[in-house]
Amino acid sequence: MPCRTLLYVILTVFSSLLAACGSAERAPVPVSARAASEPLAQEVPAITTVGTPTTASVTHQVVFSNVRSVPRCFYFSGPDVPEADIRDRFPVAASLERDGELNVLRFSSSAVFRGAEGQPLERVTTYEYQGKWSITERIVMTSATTGSYSYEECHLDAVGCPGNCTLTADLTLQ
Repeated sequence: MPCRTLLYVILTVFSSLLAACGSAERAPVPVSARAASEPLAQEVPAITTVGTPTTASVTHQVVFSNVRSVPRCFYFSGPDVPEADIRDRFPVAASLERDGELNVLRFSSSAVFRGAEGQPLERVTTYEYQGKWSITERIVMTSATTGSYSYEECHLDAVGCPGNCTLTADLTLQ
């Protein structure tokens, strides 16, 4: 089969598939009817993305600074910083990805923050230590690469939340 005929068949099938999906804006121009100086790219109709955006992931080094913690407190989880007694420290690298309508910052398989566009990224976990604790961690991005982190814990077997042990820090994605 000559190349021009094969190209025409491929473009016709591609156009038919796009038309079936409701995305074709115009019919293909047969290769034989195309002027020799006309670029081939004009024959292919535009593709419109419909539905959930493709998940893309970008890995960043996450730098925490200006850490503010409460003396004599320990924290169930948090950034890998020397200024606080943190039991389950986040790795220094994290992937930033889009999952449907959510933004996701993933430090590890267990340290995952999620939030809708324009909303804080949040992670809520529970721990057992002399009773049950609920931990809420938030990341609020103030720009594409900077934001703040906060940690708040609540002893579920006691009255009065949040607890006294809080942690805040600035963060930068590099």
